[in-house]
Amino acid sequence: MMGSETLLNAYLEANVVLVFGFALWRLVRFALGRLGLGRAFIGQLRAMTVVLAAMALTPLAMLGVGLLRAEGWLGAPLTISDIAVAHYLNGQIKMPAADFEALIAMRETGIRGFLDFAHPVAWIIAGVALAGFVIAAVRLGWSGLSVWQVLRRCHVWRRLGTVSLLVSDEITMPFSTRGWRRHYVVVPSSLLARPADLSMVLAHEFQHIRQGDLAWEIGMEVIRPFFFWNPAMHLWKREVEQLRELACDQRLVERGRLDVRAYCACLLRFCRENIAVRRALPGVAFVEARRRPFLYRRLMAVAEARQARAPRAIVALVAVPVVLAVGALSLALQQPADWSQDRLMLSTIVNLERLNARNALATR
Repeated sequence: MMGSETLLNAYLEANVVLVFGFALWRLVRFALGRLGLGRAFIGQLRAMTVVLAAMALTPLAMLGVGLLRAEGWLGAPLTISDIAVAHYLNGQIKMPAADFEALIAMRETGIRGFLDFAHPVAWIIAGVALAGFVIAAVRLGWSGLSVWQVLRRCHVWRRLGTVSLLVSDEITMPFSTRGWRRHYVVVPSSLLARPADLSMVLAHEFQHIRQGDLAWEIGMEVIRPFFFWNPAMHLWKREVEQLRELACDQRLVERGRLDVRAYCACLLRFCRENIAVRRALPGVAFVEARRRPFLYRRLMAVAEARQARAPRAIVALVAVPVVLAVGALSLALQQPADWSQDRLMLSTIVNLERLNARNALATR
């Protein structure tokens, strides 16, 4: 069974991977922009999905690597601390050996000190972390309960396979969400009197379902309480939300299923009608009325959809290096399990330094 030290190590590594992965992803988007693919949002969403999936599977991959190492099928990975020790022994890092050894062991020492709760700081950190998690979890639960209450009060309009079309008298903005097996598209009852808008709204929400956006939305909401303090988590979520909307709009235009001018007018109409609404929108909503700069980006993305396409080869070309880099970082962050030759040498130097210090004191 995993110990608390192993779990805390894995949690810290996951946070570092989140930050590192987002920094790499922003570099990728910058590179795509320089290649003239800055508005190819469908391709960008594909690449981002690959990167996020790789990050989500990283803990399982590390578990597999650990099992293979335990069976002797794999050697010890080259970790960051191994690289630092090698540089120190080559004379590229100038500091006393004891201080350097304490520096590379700082993470392990900090984790053990935290788990011992011997210092008041450990209690403060644990209290803040627990309070933040509880607040985020309660907000998530409240949001889920709100969605369930809205769904419960809706009128069933139609059922199409695993999708239920619902009509609500209490919402003004269409949205979609999902349960374990069933997807739900909810539209305000007032929209039934506007067939043209209704058609575009349904096309938009069905495209979200086809893209798997609802599963990503729920998945990110579920893990957010565990990383509530990590800015990279919030940046990732905003990135996913924006790219899924931009890609959804462009996909609809690419398929030729709607008129660009009419679709833009529909977005503006919903935004104008809901600009004063302060209620949080549940699930994946048709448009976020309060984010007007993003609405401008959506309009531009729709207008340029047919000119902004990214070949799959280019998407793979930018996604694969990020996935490999995330995997390499995950391996490098692992704690060394064995005493390597370099570590034995460093320990010997530390012992010699301590012996010299004692001898110097004894001769005074």
